[in-house]
Amino acid sequence: MLKIKDNVDLKELEKYGFKKKYYYNAICIVREDRKHDIFFDLKTRKLLFVNYGYDTLYDLIKDGLVEKVEE
Repeated sequence: MLKIKDNVDLKELEKYGFKKKYYYNAICIVREDRKHDIFFDLKTRKLLFVNYGYDTLYDLIKDGLVEKVEE
């Protein structure tokens, strides 16, 4: 499972186009536009959903903002 690293300030994700939104009783940080749907749960920082946003997700991993964790 992927998650945003604990030491990453969530404001830093704004430069990747992410915004805070509420979905299904969860507070998420979301990148939504024509080409990207990426959802991270803010409480756990875990990746919830990716649809057509793999290039942005790759950038987050490459820039050291996201890590793989065991469930």
